[in-house]
Amino acid sequence: AALDASDTRVSYAAAIALANASEGGALPAEQRVVAVLGNAVQEEAIRTVLFVDSNPVNRQIATEAAVNVRGVAIEGAVGGTDGVRRFNNFPNYDVVVINEMLSDTMAQDVIRLIRKSSGTTKILLVAQSDESEAVAADSVDGVLVVEAGAMSSEGLIDKINEVADALGADRMRATVFAVAASQALNG
Repeated sequence: AALDASDTRVSYAAAIALANASEGGALPAEQRVVAVLGNAVQEEAIRTVLFVDSNPVNRQIATEAAVNVRGVAIEGAVGGTDGVRRFNNFPNYDVVVINEMLSDTMAQDVIRLIRKSSGTTKILLVAQSDESEAVAADSVDGVLVVEAGAMSSEGLIDKINEVADALGADRMRATVFAVAASQALNG
């Protein structure tokens, strides 16, 4: 009965418990348990990130960073205009990272347009100085200060996760179920 509960948390927990209790042996309601665990694995929260930067080296660092980290997908935009266009086409990014030094527009204009379009998207500004951090603090959810040419994939992912953590507990709970279900399936 718990496997068919309308509350997915109950059905996921029941399937995980049954799989763990079987210790690799015969599994009661095996097809149903595997189906529920399969659904739970797909619940993993993916943080979608739009990285707006005119510098191709920084965009490459950002997109390569996502390859090495589970649960983060990063799309690059070649400038502010491209970033706003991409955001308007898919306004469900969790985080938009904007370099303060864009070649085609002012970062503040991009921030203003994104804020106007979405109340839930978090904005992270990549700044070259602490001075920029102080100026932008009221308009963004976080600032990553990097010296010219010194952006690191680890620092970027850490700051994205810090800003995105404010998105809510439901996304984290989804990841917990996904990991537990995956472990149960792999026995």
